[in-house]
Order: sequence, then structure tokens, then C-alpha cells
Amino acid sequence: MQWTIFNGSPRGAKSNTRLLTEAFCQGLAEAGEVQFRTVYLMREPDMKALVGAFAASDGVILGFPLYTDAMPGIVKEFIEALDPLCGRQGLPQVVFLVQSGFPEATHSRRVARYLAKLTERLGCASPGTIVKGGGEGLRESTGRRRNSALVALRRLGERYASTGNPDTDLLRQVAGFERMPTVVLCVFRVLGWLGLGDVMWRGRMRENGCYAQRKARPYV
Repeated sequence: MQWTIFNGSPRGAKSNTRLLTEAFCQGLAEAGEVQFRTVYLMREPDMKALVGAFAASDGVILGFPLYTDAMPGIVKEFIEALDPLCGRQGLPQVVFLVQSGFPEATHSRRVARYLAKLTERLGCASPGTIVKGGGEGLRESTGRRRNSALVALRRLGERYASTGNPDTDLLRQVAGFERMPTVVLCVFRVLGWLGLGDVMWRGRMRENGCYAQRKARPYV
């Protein structure tokens, strides 16, 4: 089978989305002879070619991040370009993977419902959407957190390869917190009060030379 991975992250090959989709595909490969091709939407301006690649695939994985609960514009443009395929016979099965920096998976549930409607309108088979919360920084991590996330996704791919359906328990494990427990929220509040909650962001601002402007209010 020929699967195409459409990576909708603006970061392209350096994205957390790439790590997550590749882990899922490693599990899918357990099914036998499966070939994968990765297409980075940010590098492919020819929408007709992208639509053709979608239609010619046996299976599709569309992965992308959410930024403040919204999908990237390149993903929305690609989805809208699929309109001529609605109702066509022989369209591929589609697996969606949505990840975000928010630790709570609930942020991604509305877009998951939208994607379910999308596959209905296209007429594609789909097992649903894999949601991954707390994905920011995964590509820079080398420890237990990264390994745990990738192992769970690989097992999810294996399950899908053998049954055609994702495992509900594994989906929950990949998603993480649906809503943050009260105890964890209290810990974050204390870290914020101590000034430790934004250590990573302060480091990023220094790297990009904008730390001195961190309190700027240009629209006031």
C-alpha cells in the first residue's frame, strides 16, 4: 500500500508533527509491504499536485499543529483544495493527527469534530483523529517524555495496521490530560508566582534577540 503523509506544520521537517507521524507510521509498517511518502505543505505551492497525490494514495495521514486553537493557513488551503474530490469513488482512507503545545487535549476536540465532517463530505473512510496534547518542545527533548509519546504512537499504528481501528486506551494515552487536574493547575500557579513558569519562553526570546521588548504593548 502507498501511504502519503501530509505534514501541515510551518516548521516542516523540523517539526514535532514529523516526529509524531513518523512514529505512527513505524507501527503501520508492521502490516507488511507499506510505502510512505512525506509531503510538506509549506514546500509545495502547487495545490493541484497535492490534490493529485491525495487522490492517488491508498492511505493518507494529515498531521498538523494547532496555534491558539486554529489550524495553520496552509492546512486550511489544502483542505479547501480537496473540494473537487467530494463524492469521488476510490478515495484513500484518512488518519488525522492534531498536536498542540497546550497540555489539555480538549483544545483539539473541536477541530477533530470538523475533520470528522470533512471526511463525510469527501466520502473518505477514516478511523478518526489522533490528538496529542503537550507536543511543544518534543523535538528538542531526548528523555522519557519523548520516548513515551513516540512509543505510544508506534503502538497505535501497530493496532491500526492489525485491526483497521485505533485502540481507545492508546488514544487516551497519546492525548494526555483531557483537562488539567486541579492539583496540577495549582502547581502551575505557584510556578507562575515564583516566575518559573515562563523559563522556556524567556530563553526563546533571548535566542531571537527580543527579550528587551518582552513587555512591549504596541497596540495600547
